[in-house]
Amino acid sequence: MSEELRQNETLETTGSEQERLVPVTEAIKYRKRAQTAEQELSSLEKSLQESNEKLLQSQRKLECLQFEQTLNEQLNQAGATDYHVVKLLAKEKLHSSNSEQPDVSEIIEQVRQERPQLFADQTMNNDDLLAKPTAGIPPQAASRASTLIQLANKAGRSRKDMQEYLKLRRQMFK
Repeated sequence: MSEELRQNETLETTGSEQERLVPVTEAIKYRKRAQTAEQELSSLEKSLQESNEKLLQSQRKLECLQFEQTLNEQLNQAGATDYHVVKLLAKEKLHSSNSEQPDVSEIIEQVRQERPQLFADQTMNNDDLLAKPTAGIPPQAASRASTLIQLANKAGRSRKDMQEYLKLRRQMFK
């Protein structure tokens, strides 16, 4: 009987050792899985953080572009003649103001008050924009040219017409 007890005890001990070995190997496997999962989690967290930073940068760029567009539209409506200078002055005023959302039209109006020469006068008409005749060009030159063309066409008919044509031509090209 004592041998049977010993065999049972050895069986129980070997059985308990085997039971212990299985969970240890599985625990090692689970630990490795947990470590790889934690590594994946940390890499995913990093990529999420990078994506969030890129999103914030994109949102800032979008806000800047939208602001630029509204500034351009307001400057166009205000009739800025020197567009780049007015834009720089408006941006400087915007950055110097402490408010979160400054009104672009108010700032453009301030620039207009300070520097009216940078804006087109709203009362001007198209005739004011055309160039005036200068002292070097006589105002009747166009009428002389048309007269010269008419006389050249007539010059083939008679000798008198030819003389008038040549006389006027000499006067024009002196």
